[in-house]
Order: sequence, then structure tokens, then C-alpha cells
Amino acid sequence: MKQTLAVLMAAALMVPAFGQGVIKGREKEQRARIKEGVKDGSITKAEAAKLRREQKDVRQDVRAAKSDGQVTAGEKAHITREQNKASRDIYKQKHDAQDQK
Repeated sequence: MKQTLAVLMAAALMVPAFGQGVIKGREKEQRARIKEGVKDGSITKAEAAKLRREQKDVRQDVRAAKSDGQVTAGEKAHITREQNKASRDIYKQKHDAQDQK
């Protein structure tokens, strides 16, 4: 019984850490996509600046969510929606007709 309780408590502690890791990893991937787009010319400098501001806004929301020591399911869903939008925006900018000059 004690062993089962210990396993459940350890699993419960891992869930928030895993969720935060996913958020952080996704942010890193999106930054790399922006950098790659600038490097290959598919994203202009102005577009990159806008996309980076969007990433900054997501980071601020993550910090705000963590400020009370716990990220709620609602906060996590909000951050996920923001990251989904940021990902779509990166895709759109990489595949639009504009090229860097």
C-alpha cells in the first residue's frame, strides 16, 4: 500500500514538470523555425520581428501562469492555444509569396 502511494505521488509530481517541458520544447522548436526561415529567406526581417514578439508574449503568459507556483489546466490550455496560433503564423509567413530581399 505504501509503495503504491509513493508511486502515485511520484507520478503526480512528474505531470506538471512534463507539461512545462512540452511548453518549453515547443517554444524552442518555434524559435528554430523562425531562425531557419530568416536564414533561407522565406521569412523577412519584419515578419521575424513580429513572430518573435508573439513568442515573447507566450513566454510572458507562461511566467504569469507559473507565478503562483502551479499552472492550472485552464492556463495550460490557453498557452497551448497561443502556441498553436504562433505555429500557424510561422507556417503562413514561411509559405507566403514574400521573400527577403
